[in-house]
Amino acid sequence: MSELEITERSLYPALKKGLEQKGFASITEIRSGDKQVDILVKKGSESFLIEVKVGNPQKKLLEGLSQAMRYSRIYETNQIMVINYPPEIRSCDPEELDETVLTAEVNVAVFTEYMNEICKTPVYKLFDELASRIEKKSRGEISLRNVIKVISEAINEIKVTLRKISEQDIEKLVNLITGRFDLFMALSELRDESEVENVAIDLISYIITNQILFYHIYSKKSGKVPELEHINSLSELIAHFDIITDINFKVIYQIDLLSILPENDEIRESLNKIIHILKLARPEKVKTRLNGQIIS
Repeated sequence: MSELEITERSLYPALKKGLEQKGFASITEIRSGDKQVDILVKKGSESFLIEVKVGNPQKKLLEGLSQAMRYSRIYETNQIMVINYPPEIRSCDPEELDETVLTAEVNVAVFTEYMNEICKTPVYKLFDELASRIEKKSRGEISLRNVIKVISEAINEIKVTLRKISEQDIEKLVNLITGRFDLFMALSELRDESEVENVAIDLISYIITNQILFYHIYSKKSGKVPELEHINSLSELIAHFDIITDINFKVIYQIDLLSILPENDEIRESLNKIIHILKLARPEKVKTRLNGQIIS
């Protein structure tokens, strides 16, 4: 165990050096108001935002993508990378840290005009591939696999949040879907009430994510409804759903779960993460139908 505490900020110098070796200019820790970008990267006329995370990739990748999307307006770019190191990096020998930062396999999420990837790779290979594609002006394709992965993570995000709300609120949500929780319990093959509750939360999470997904795709493809942006209250998202319901699609939005969800920061944060990452993943560009493919 090293005596010096290794934090996310400890990784910036090595990343900056790796970027410079591939012809990128970069600035670390840029603050704008209460927001701070980890690394702003430029190559020619192209700009990229990098968020650096340490910890559980299932949580940190989504968190990093959502954070970067919030900063994207300030820096006028939707080209975003999240680099997620495992917790073990914190115990790395300081003398080996620079090399480890660039050569260790890490989880990355890359949404740019040139690459669209969610994978494990050494960072030096990521920078090398991105630089090569920029030089060749080789545009990346929207990957169905990555879109499905992002949407699945969005569903998991809602699941985790819903498991923290009160039993009374869960019962209200289940009653809206099934009519009666006790009847749903009686008809279920699952005998344990907690198992039934987990199944119900899975279903609720899928429905909410699907409603946001459909709205996003419809707004992008039709232009008939305003695009979803960062919300400050559930009522803002409900108002958007009311607009699309007035046009059509009542069958999708007739289960009004949002009106029953408790209004709190964690719920809003989870919904905003979904809104942000859908903008990055661009599911409207995928020609294959997504329904039925986002349940793992």
